[in-house]
Amino acid sequence: MTMPLAQMPRTLYGTAWKKENTTRLVVQAVLAGFRGVDTACQPKHYNQELVGAALTILKEKHGIRRESLWLQTKFTSLNGQDLKQPLPYNKDAPLHVQVRESFATSLRELGTTYVDSLVLHSPMETREETKAVWEEFEKLVKEGKVRRLGISNIYDPEELEWAFETFEIKPTIIQNRFTEQYAFGLPILPAEREVSLPSPPPRPTMPPPEKKEKTYSLPSRSITTAADLQRHALAKLLADPDKPVHIPAPPPEGVRKLRDPRETMKNVQGSSAGAGSGEFHVYKQSRRREYERLKLMDEEEEYEKTKNDALTRQITYATTAEQRTAKNRLKRQRKKAGRKGGKKGDGDESDGEEDKKDDGEKKRKLGGSGFVFHKAGELSDDDEGPNEAVGPAQVEEEEVEAVPEVAPAVEAGIVIRDED
Repeated sequence: MTMPLAQMPRTLYGTAWKKENTTRLVVQAVLAGFRGVDTACQPKHYNQELVGAALTILKEKHGIRRESLWLQTKFTSLNGQDLKQPLPYNKDAPLHVQVRESFATSLRELGTTYVDSLVLHSPMETREETKAVWEEFEKLVKEGKVRRLGISNIYDPEELEWAFETFEIKPTIIQNRFTEQYAFGLPILPAEREVSLPSPPPRPTMPPPEKKEKTYSLPSRSITTAADLQRHALAKLLADPDKPVHIPAPPPEGVRKLRDPRETMKNVQGSSAGAGSGEFHVYKQSRRREYERLKLMDEEEEYEKTKNDALTRQITYATTAEQRTAKNRLKRQRKKAGRKGGKKGDGDESDGEEDKKDDGEKKRKLGGSGFVFHKAGELSDDDEGPNEAVGPAQVEEEEVEAVPEVAPAVEAGIVIRDED
């Protein structure tokens, strides 16, 4: 009993650029639900031998026979081959011989006796060469070795029209890049085969938005300075006090985090367009993510270094300020102690008169009151510096001296002392 052959699925799994991972990925794709595999007799981008190994594994280990899968290969001209690698055919042979040798290589490497579709990888340089290749394709169909024929990378509508008018067996497969650059393939569809795209659903009718009266407007020409801009923003804010104001959250401390991998990096393993499939893009995105991770590591290291340097400077400044404060405090305490000792041990009135004379030189009479002018940096013995902090165990208790009454200051920086 002959097993029925597979029907062409809507999506084929592309095997370009898979290299040594071709076997594993083809098996994984078929087990995931793909029932069509696309390859080509082009060692530059494809490896048909590994595709054939995958078909063997699927048959022996998973019970999926070759007849249940749609297998597609391509004939690639010399323009698409890498001349530095071994070619699947003799480059000096006529075109019809090159097609035969390429097809025989595909059957041998894939381990099959027929292919479901044979595709011309791209039109030849001239129409005569394209016709010669296609005539050999038609012979393979008549021999029962190929079921369907197709053309890839054909974007000229006139070229496709010529193919339909000239070829005996019409192409039933067009494999192009479905991108905006090529208008998503619509221009190459023949007139009798045009597909009517469904029109988008009508948009729901919405009532017109209510017009709100503007409570404040400031012509842009009146904003000439930063103050005008600030005034305009403040007036706009106060025009509607009930409107919520969005205050953005402060940026997180430290460096930014590595973003999550994109969805394509997780799921994309191939495409139905053959060359240019997803494995290369997965590799490219992985490298970009690795470069981003290394950059974030450098930024984090630089951030920690800057943070530690700032902390070290802060500690150094605090220590220096504390030492300076302690030194000034000790100096004042010694000065106070020496002055008190001189008053208690020496009762000579001449010293008092001499001090009074010195004080008189610094005073100026004004309405019976004296103004005392301090020199720059000169402070009274009872004053404390702004940055001084007296500890609980650093200053002993001292007797509180009587402070003469001081008249209210008339000007800042002037101390008024009553002579009486």
